[in-house]
Amino acid sequence: MSRFDSTVVRTVNVTVTDNDNAAPVFTSTPKTTATLNAPYSYDVDATGNPAPGYSFAATPPTGMSINGTTGVITWTPTSTGTFAVGVRANNSSGFVTQSFNVTVSADAS
Repeated sequence: MSRFDSTVVRTVNVTVTDNDNAAPVFTSTPKTTATLNAPYSYDVDATGNPAPGYSFAATPPTGMSINGTTGVITWTPTSTGTFAVGVRANNSSGFVTQSFNVTVSADAS
């Protein structure tokens, strides 16, 4: 046995960050139902680099708003029916649009 057999073993953790620019990609599924006169909320999520901002791709239903930084949509529907919504996530690498319908019904209780 040699004097050099006492090897020290160390565990090292390595983290790699991909900093390449990438166009946004949606990672959330829209909430497509709402109740008349009750708060509606949908947290739109998208990945991309740099982080995407959010906006409506077309005129939203009356009273609907979106937070441009977080992507949270809020709304209190005042009439029943089906309403078209288009959301855009964009950054300097491009944009993507998510289109969906929200069906508003009267409270069943």
